[in-house]
Amino acid sequence: MFQQRFSRLGNLRNEISHAIRHKSDSSRQSSTQYCLDLVRKHDYEGFLSALLIPDVTQRTTVIALRAFNVELALVAQRVSNAAISQGRLTFWQECLDRTNPHQHPVALELHRARSKHKLNKAFLQRLVTSRVKQLEKPGHETLADLEQYAEDTVSPLLYLSLQSASAHKLDNDYMNVVNAAGRLGKAIGLAYALRGLVHARHPSELTIPRDTFRRHKVSAEKFIRQQGSQKEVQDAVYEVARRAFRHLDKARTAKVPKELVPFFLTSVPIDLYLKRLERTNFDPFHPSLNKRLVTLHFRMWYNKVTGKF
Repeated sequence: MFQQRFSRLGNLRNEISHAIRHKSDSSRQSSTQYCLDLVRKHDYEGFLSALLIPDVTQRTTVIALRAFNVELALVAQRVSNAAISQGRLTFWQECLDRTNPHQHPVALELHRARSKHKLNKAFLQRLVTSRVKQLEKPGHETLADLEQYAEDTVSPLLYLSLQSASAHKLDNDYMNVVNAAGRLGKAIGLAYALRGLVHARHPSELTIPRDTFRRHKVSAEKFIRQQGSQKEVQDAVYEVARRAFRHLDKARTAKVPKELVPFFLTSVPIDLYLKRLERTNFDPFHPSLNKRLVTLHFRMWYNKVTGKF
């Protein structure tokens, strides 16, 4: 009788243990899929570049990081109330300080990524604090301010992604890799600012620096209504695009090991965008700039194969 009871208890314990493991695995798959879908929808270029990372663990980490960044970027877009936006950013800051993550899919995946790769908390905090500062004081006064914002919102993603690939263990090439990531982050951030111009509905939403507008005699109000002199607008856009080109070229001169090139492939869509912008004579409203390139994934794959970004 006792033997039968112990046997039943043992079977019950095994069933409970199996159920817990199954629930844990199911929960993880659910949060991983959530992050994947989030990045695919809101950061398609980052999604494509992540797919080209061969190591599954590194790829999952990059997706988690990009999902975290998407959540931060969407705060200001989804919520017009500054107090609510501030509260949501505080939530994500708390996620970085907690030892037990919030039961949010992105928070769970980020926690797993941090535990696996010992990701630098300071870089993650920069992603949050840069958004907080922008919320408190929208826009940028100078091109240097915009570059700093790009450095704070894009470059940390690249640094953290490289950390998941153990790039810090490189001997001679490590600083070259870090410098390339910093330059590329600035180029991407400046290109994002140019692409965001078409969505501005208020002067505070303009992503080109205010002193650049003043220097080229562009009225913010007329720019939003697309009524100003086209040449003046194009001159202002050209100034920012030229700086983005410069950072991209500098990044590409760095020696980056071929196995790390997949972490730099967001350079490809930025390069293509800037070249298309140049062909439109730096008209940010040209319809061709809104079309997604169907060959983008192939071009990124080709760069991976050839070891160029």
